[in-house]
Amino acid sequence: MKMSRFYFAFTFFVLFATRSFAQTAWDTIFYLGYTQFDEVSGYGSYPPNYMAPGQVFSLFHIAFPEDLDNDWVLNDQREDSVVHLIHYYYQQTYKGLRVELARYKEHVDANNEFVIHGDGKIVSDLDADATPISSESEAMGQILNEYSGNTFAWMDDAWEAQIQEDQNDPYATNYPIGELIWAVDSLTDLPSYYIPGQRYILAWAFEVLSLDPAFHRRIFVNANTGEIFREDELDCFNGPGSTWSHGTRTIDTQKPGGNWILFTDDNNRNIHTKKSGILGPGWGTSSNYSDSDDDWDVADIAGTSTHWFASESWDFFQDAPFNYNVRAAFGNFSDHELRIIVDIDDDGGGPRGRLYNGYHYLQIMKYAQGDDQGKALDIIGHEFTHRMQESRPNYLKNDAQAGTLKEGLGDIFGELIELRTDGSMDWIHGGDPGTVETRNFTDPKSDGSHNVINSPCSTKVAGQPNTVLGENWYTGACDNHGMHGNSGVVNYWFYLLSEGGNGTNDLPHSDTYDVQGIGTEKAGLIAFYIMMYYLTDDDDFEKARASSILAAQALFGPCSNEEIQTTNAWYAVGVGDVSACPPITSQDPAHAKLEPIMIFPNPSSGKFLVEFSDIQEFQSLEVFDLMGTKIRSYSLTTSNQIEVDLSSYASGIFIAKIQEKAGSRSFQLVKQ
Repeated sequence: MKMSRFYFAFTFFVLFATRSFAQTAWDTIFYLGYTQFDEVSGYGSYPPNYMAPGQVFSLFHIAFPEDLDNDWVLNDQREDSVVHLIHYYYQQTYKGLRVELARYKEHVDANNEFVIHGDGKIVSDLDADATPISSESEAMGQILNEYSGNTFAWMDDAWEAQIQEDQNDPYATNYPIGELIWAVDSLTDLPSYYIPGQRYILAWAFEVLSLDPAFHRRIFVNANTGEIFREDELDCFNGPGSTWSHGTRTIDTQKPGGNWILFTDDNNRNIHTKKSGILGPGWGTSSNYSDSDDDWDVADIAGTSTHWFASESWDFFQDAPFNYNVRAAFGNFSDHELRIIVDIDDDGGGPRGRLYNGYHYLQIMKYAQGDDQGKALDIIGHEFTHRMQESRPNYLKNDAQAGTLKEGLGDIFGELIELRTDGSMDWIHGGDPGTVETRNFTDPKSDGSHNVINSPCSTKVAGQPNTVLGENWYTGACDNHGMHGNSGVVNYWFYLLSEGGNGTNDLPHSDTYDVQGIGTEKAGLIAFYIMMYYLTDDDDFEKARASSILAAQALFGPCSNEEIQTTNAWYAVGVGDVSACPPITSQDPAHAKLEPIMIFPNPSSGKFLVEFSDIQEFQSLEVFDLMGTKIRSYSLTTSNQIEVDLSSYASGIFIAKIQEKAGSRSFQLVKQ
């Protein structure tokens, strides 16, 4: 029975009358109504059929009618393509201005009726004047003074012409427009879910693209003092590749005029690849790769390889099991192509991904001596994954653990794209032959590099960590607080989840772990789910752990083997505890025999028939809702059929967990 609005509001006053207003408001969002709340990650679960989407904010205003300054605005909504839950993303505002990082997420059942679980960051004790002392133009003037020798995009005629063409507006310009917001003082040492209002500054935020020296940043200027207090990198960088090594492949091209160019039109792809010797002057003046008969010469191998690698990456995400609408994501729901520029002279940054003016770019560098970068499929796949990540509003920041998750997930899907295309993978990011710094999933300490604390950022030593705070873990300011150098932890988590492993992790943990691999397909589904539907802003490893456990529950069932191993793999790399689920007894997988099971009809209006080919193997059947609550249980029977009746429950997705002598497995039951 859903709690009434009156009783909900009345409970606020009774329970929290003696607490501070800020603490009361915080408890309003995070505690009341949750059946479970994880104080480490900030995730909470609601009872079934309890809270409608967005209702908690309406109740907040009923309970605290005097608080007119705080509000939460729905700024994104999407249905996932795997479990078909609905995901809502709310932005907190204070006195009408956006509060950076203060965002709440609700994950709702497939019928879009009730919230299953939620998480987020809330700022409830802001107390400041929203009227700036410095104007937008004065704040921008401070940036121009700070970078007086730079050449910016709005100073270049070609870049200005390009944005005017893209926007079909002769007055469009790359000159940045400032946004007045409440900005956090820094991205370090932020709590999981409650950020003190004292950490916030009234600020002007500008997206600035500099061509020489090259950078793409969001720059924050204190709206009262005029001081630049924070700069966030917007480009995503990765290390160079070294070989294309895939032989002759069919390249997706078009012939808009007399010659063929590298512009896709197959399989709903929308990729356009050009070449340019310099990072500027932009897209419009870069040259098309061109061929008269669509039989491409080796002289164009830099373009054709990158173009084909990107096409393979596109198909990977678009096809089963993800079935993601890549075209809509890259086109910002219009028809913008993914723009790739190849053969850019190296500026020391390696391949980079950029979202600018509504277009997603892959910019592939080459060494000055002509050794082209971006030749490895997994590296192009990594950069393509960054573009997938950035297609979501408010995605992970390029800093600290959020940046490390972003990089690690890029590595993971780079390897999975390699697996799909080649039929195998080497578990080494950038592992094709050549002079490239690689990253090793199976043994991060043996490969890659990390910065050295209290040393210049140019000082790096070999090896990455495989444990949070363990050997090779970096905590300084270089590399955006270790976002690349610490990515070995994410890679090792995924390797253990896929392939399994045991051992003892590093100090300060020294925990003995044993992870049973679930395979790359299932592990990839979990990684995809948290990447595209859960992680945002400055989410850290604890958030990734909690969301991946929830993803495993949604995909494979509560306390399934997949959930247990997901949890234990995080424990192995120093994040959280071992799974609290009861262990699943099973034989050695090499000798296990799981007999066929049929479930029909599925979907159904409420009744499902589960048929076993060998009743001697069957032990039990349990049905759970997506909250993890067991609602049906069936034991051994003499019949090889069991009728599961869910007629009395609301439509949605349920999980049938079947225990057999050879192991357990879970199935989705869809009630229409």
